[in-house]
Amino acid sequence: MRKVPIKKLLCNAQLALLVTVMQWVVFAPIAKAELVKGEAPNFTLKSLRGDNLKLSEHRGEVIMLSFWASWCDPCKQGMPVLNDIYLRYRDEGFTLLSINIEKDPAKATKELRKMQVSFPVLLDPTNEVSEKYEVQEMPSTYLIDRDGNLRYSHQGFPAGFDDVFLKQIRELMAE
Repeated sequence: MRKVPIKKLLCNAQLALLVTVMQWVVFAPIAKAELVKGEAPNFTLKSLRGDNLKLSEHRGEVIMLSFWASWCDPCKQGMPVLNDIYLRYRDEGFTLLSINIEKDPAKATKELRKMQVSFPVLLDPTNEVSEKYEVQEMPSTYLIDRDGNLRYSHQGFPAGFDDVFLKQIRELMAE
């Protein structure tokens, strides 16, 4: 049996700890994406355009719900990517409903002027809908299948989130 100096063992232990911590830091955000099941809670919300939109009216489509706020930098940074996804798949039975959770819709309007998105933006000033979906973090995104069932839940936008979304959207659209 070969003797290993204690100093080398300590370095190996420190390296192992560092690798473990780095894996947790790098991969923990990805772990927040989870498969969910059950019927998506229905709701009716007013859009920024002033019309009421009911989730159940989109039955038969693959739906992405994205909860956001104007004070959330990752939300604002992710909006152009979400808009690209929406524009790419909207003619194939996909819709994206963006839900702003702030009491004052003027804040959402101000931010959206800078971003110019094509998808519907809904207002949840009482947080009734975000409570139904148990939103804990901004942004929070949910994918709903054509039958109205929740299928995926994402908290935050980890690196590569667009690839993950695209894979899941294509999967649900193929069903």
